[in-house]
Amino acid sequence: MNLKKLIKYILRFLIIQTTSISFSIWYFDNFLISDDLDKFNIYLNLIEDWNRFFPFISESLITVDTFLLLQIFIFISLIFTTKFYTYVNELKLTLDKNYVGDFTRLYLLWTTYMFATFYFLRFDNLSRGSLLIYTFFIPSILFLFRNTEILSHILGRSPLKETFISFNLDNQSSLNNLRILNFRKEIASYNLDISTEYKKVIKSIKLGFSKKQYQSVIPPFTLV
Repeated sequence: MNLKKLIKYILRFLIIQTTSISFSIWYFDNFLISDDLDKFNIYLNLIEDWNRFFPFISESLITVDTFLLLQIFIFISLIFTTKFYTYVNELKLTLDKNYVGDFTRLYLLWTTYMFATFYFLRFDNLSRGSLLIYTFFIPSILFLFRNTEILSHILGRSPLKETFISFNLDNQSSLNNLRILNFRKEIASYNLDISTEYKKVIKSIKLGFSKKQYQSVIPPFTLV
């Protein structure tokens, strides 16, 4: 992984962590518990368990928000170690792409982890309706940053506005379903012998793209 990719990777990780943790703490304090007494009872449960297992560490480190922070941080850190979440193959067929399946996997992983930690740490008296809604938030944030097409739309660089030229690409070819092509517009298609007619290739590219049409060029030689 080069430096540029590493910086993007770390930046995405920090944005997801910060957004998820900040939202979770805010939502917990405003919706998941009905009043401060419920939060104090959860705090007492944490103190009791802490004194039982870690009596040598000061109780001043214990807060409900700290445990929420650790809960989210650990989960997202574990997700980022998986190839399923961190690796996006632009040359993968969109026929194999299942957004519902991706979100369902994230949702099941998160809800299993969340309910297990809440039960283990004795987070009692939580609003069940608000808790049900909360189960969708963290998977939604992860799903949003997982899919490059959706994120590009939000950031103002929609793949639907990008264009490309293809060479020797049959209309019936399964390559037409590649992710990198499926969300972009084909403005020209040529059938040429690239090995002998490379000058025509260069000329075709110049004719196919004007300054107004050009937004993003996908290297045509990779499509042969």
